[in-house]
Amino acid sequence: MRTRKHQGFTLPELMMAMVIFGFVAAGVYSALFSFAKATNVAMDHLDESARNQFALQKVQQAVRSASEVHKSKADEFEFSYTDLAGDVVRWSLLYDTNSGELKKHNVTEDVVSPLLSDVDNLSFTYYDRFGEETTTQVDINAVKITLETEKTTTAGSKSIDMESTIITFRNRSL
Repeated sequence: MRTRKHQGFTLPELMMAMVIFGFVAAGVYSALFSFAKATNVAMDHLDESARNQFALQKVQQAVRSASEVHKSKADEFEFSYTDLAGDVVRWSLLYDTNSGELKKHNVTEDVVSPLLSDVDNLSFTYYDRFGEETTTQVDINAVKITLETEKTTTAGSKSIDMESTIITFRNRSL
C-alpha cells in the first residue's frame, strides 16, 4: 500500500503565516502614513516661507527706489519714490500688532491694503551709508526688515519662519 505524502500547510501554519503577514502589513502602512504626514508638514512650511518671501520681494521693489524718508519707526516706514511714469509716490509700510498684518499704505492715493497676514513680529532697522544704525531720517540709506511668522500646520506642528532682508536705496541722495 502506498502512503500519501504530506501536501499543503496545516491550519496552525496558515494562521501563523497570516499573523506574520499582518505585522508586516501594519509596519509598512505605519511607515507610509508617517512619510505622508511628514511630507504634508514640509509642504506647509514651504508654503509659509514662499508666501513671506513673495511679500518681502514686493516690499523690496518699492523700497529700493526710495528717494526720501518721511517716517522711520520700529513698526512703520514711510518713504517716497518715483515710479516708472515719473510720478512721485508716497508709501508707508506699517505693522499692525492688533491684527498681525503688514500693511502697505499708498499715502498718495490714500489706499491701505494688507500685504501679509499672520505676522507675529516685524521690525525695521535703519542704516546710514556707512552701515551704522541710525535713527536720523536724513542719514538713512538702507533698511533692514525682519519678519517673523508662526503657524500651526494641518499636521499640528508649529512652523516658525523668520525672514530678514537689508535693502539699500538706489535713488537716495545724500
